Amino acid sequence: MIEQKIKAWIDTMVEGANVKLAPYDGNRPDNDYITYQPMTIVPQLHSYDKVRQLSDTGMIDETIKFTATLTVSINAYSQAGYSQLQRLNSSSEVWEARLALGDDISLSGTNRIQNLTSLGDERHRARFQSDFEFFIDTEDTFTIHRLSEFFVTGRWFSENTDGRIYFGYTDIDSDAGGYLDNSVYWYRTEQIDFVQQAP
Repeated sequence: MIEQKIKAWIDTMVEGANVKLAPYDGNRPDNDYITYQPMTIVPQLHSYDKVRQLSDTGMIDETIKFTATLTVSINAYSQAGYSQLQRLNSSSEVWEARLALGDDISLSGTNRIQNLTSLGDERHRARFQSDFEFFIDTEDTFTIHRLSEFFVTGRWFSENTDGRIYFGYTDIDSDAGGYLDNSVYWYRTEQIDFVQQAP
């Protein structure tokens, strides 16, 4: 899971940190701690890979892979919070950090570090916050039903002199604009021969 990889990355870069996934509803730790919370995922407009396979049920399984941008908000509740976040900021070229994140997620950008420390009660804590952006690889699989047969009823009327009528419909991959696989797809426009001329 993405959350587990983000935690492993923080644990690697901030040794001994008490890391918790936000929103956190438990008791507030007495010692320093760090929270992280995935906020937004923005996918690319176009996939970088698309694979279609015929399943055992005769349907088509289409797997689409694309890259998305993930934004994670990280709060460090510590007097050393600024240094901890700065260490995370500079980890994109650290080999151990890249190993912790794995092959399908990488740090792509950071934002300014904010000092959100508040004053007033005995629970006062130093708090620093920053947003981190990651590139992540994701994939989705969809099942596409095949057009196996269709029925035409009634009588055909045509003024065409070639004895044909034209039957048009949008196929299951209308952007393809043509014939892709004779076991799966049809032309958008098929020609159907008359069996018998109308009286």
